[in-house]
Amino acid sequence: MEPLKSSRPLTDNDGQEASMSFLQRFLGVGRNHAYDEGIRCYDEGRFEDALRLFERALTETRDMMIQKLARFYVAESHAQLGQAALRRGHYEVAEAHFAKALEIHPHYADLHFQRAFALRKLKDYDGAQFHLQEALRINPRFAKARLHYGILLYETGRREEAMRHLQEAVQLDPGFHTERYEEALRHDREGRFEQALALFETLGSTSTDDALYHAQLGDDLYRRGDFEAAVAEYRRALAIQPNFADIRNHLGMALAAMGREQEAIQEFQRALEINPHYVEVRLNLAITLRDMGRCEEAREQYLKVLEIDPENMIARNALANLAA
Repeated sequence: MEPLKSSRPLTDNDGQEASMSFLQRFLGVGRNHAYDEGIRCYDEGRFEDALRLFERALTETRDMMIQKLARFYVAESHAQLGQAALRRGHYEVAEAHFAKALEIHPHYADLHFQRAFALRKLKDYDGAQFHLQEALRINPRFAKARLHYGILLYETGRREEAMRHLQEAVQLDPGFHTERYEEALRHDREGRFEQALALFETLGSTSTDDALYHAQLGDDLYRRGDFEAAVAEYRRALAIQPNFADIRNHLGMALAAMGREQEAIQEFQRALEINPHYVEVRLNLAITLRDMGRCEEAREQYLKVLEIDPENMIARNALANLAA
């Protein structure tokens, strides 16, 4: 069975991918030394070294598949370096890394969100607003992006509009509806806007972080081959945050690895309902359909991948194999 594909890591505080990445596992190593060394550095958390090696691989090889993978990991390395810079409070460095990652992955809502976070810290409110809007265009149910969009509007004096977005964020993620939220509303009603803003800012670290904790446990278990335990962790995460397409994708992968293909297909389809442009999920759905002998349905999914990413070599090669 062809291994399934994982998207970029799930959160803005990513854990390292251990042992062997999913995409590397799919394609194997040995085709380019710089790429192989880049994977090793990436898996060890040495992202600056990994970035240099992946960029070198791009200049050394004409192998289209290695070029595709190297570009993917160039973006991943920039994302990891951006997150590390955010944690240190180096917002200019973080913003530059997220900008580079977005050149390769313009459809990743989480990257737009993280770039917006850095831009807001740099007081570039127009830039932050643009990238929050992009994150929400890609995934309208991205509760944390909706929350931060409301906070940005509130901070820049558009309080009436801000309150609509904050209320929508609470509807998307009831975990935001805390005593602090109610206290912030009281401050707002009574004209204490600075106090209200400070409390709104504290709402982001709630159920989302709990869901991502379980999702990361699931990823660790998946990489160790304990698929049943991984499924349990992904389900715990989705019980908290049912609208995370990444987690549904990973749940589908774990179910497929257990031979529970029909359940996997259902999870991939749910992920696509959340984000129809999620290429990795369409690839996973196509692979699973093909492995079940549903080749025409698989072909339809590969074609949809090419509508989103016309140069996607995995889909192109799969279609050629189906036609053979």
